[in-house]
Amino acid sequence: MLLTSIPIGYLADWVKEDERTLKGIQACGFVGFALSYVIAGPSNLPGATTFDGLHWFMFATALKGASSATLNACFNDLLLGIAEDDDTSRSRLSGLWNVAQMLGVVASGLLGPLQDAFQFDGLCTITAMTSLLFAAGLFIVAHAAGPVQVLPNDLNSLSTEPTSMDGVGHPCSAEKQPIDDNVRLLQDA
Repeated sequence: MLLTSIPIGYLADWVKEDERTLKGIQACGFVGFALSYVIAGPSNLPGATTFDGLHWFMFATALKGASSATLNACFNDLLLGIAEDDDTSRSRLSGLWNVAQMLGVVASGLLGPLQDAFQFDGLCTITAMTSLLFAAGLFIVAHAAGPVQVLPNDLNSLSTEPTSMDGVGHPCSAEKQPIDDNVRLLQDA
């Protein structure tokens, strides 16, 4: 993971404003996760190829490590739309990101013994299918992604200029005041 984490992190920082590329990096990682779990996990599906042997397990573990490095792009993707000077929102997001990762660590520690207790062989298959669904979703969202709009860090800074009504009853800004005297007379009536 260390060998791929630094280049993927650099790439994520380099394209930090490009939502499509960030989602594409993550989607490729989920495809890698799916392949690693297909190779590493036992498959009881009819006609499925089994990858037996230590060399296959080592390859699957290396592929999983390389794929997990793509999660570096996820944090930059989460930061899209938050102003760079909004330290409070960025700090909260960072804290929530770390909590979510730790919940995953705890859940995996609980699911492992349950898998052994119930002699359930399908966990790798479920993880592979879920990873492929995530990858498909990310590819779809990346394809539909438009330009990123950065939200102001202070919602009170939004324009609060007074508005008035035009001749048809629609609000208009102070710069677009109706200029026809007949329209003004109608508004006053």
